[in-house]
Amino acid sequence: MTHVGLTLRERKKAKTRAALIEASQRLFATRGYAGATLEDISAEVDITTQTLLRYFVSKTQLALAPLTAPLD
Repeated sequence: MTHVGLTLRERKKAKTRAALIEASQRLFATRGYAGATLEDISAEVDITTQTLLRYFVSKTQLALAPLTAPLD
């Protein structure tokens, strides 16, 4: 994702979103989908589960995010 023209807040949100996707994929790969909880994923990124849910409304949406994310 290109960050040209984005505000600091937008860049931070994009960075957090990318970190959530990366952490979730890593945990899904090691623990399986059922074994990786939203609490585990949010802890990996050092945010609350409530904050995670502002980015993704469900674990399914988070799991599918790499397939629906725009390409750089």
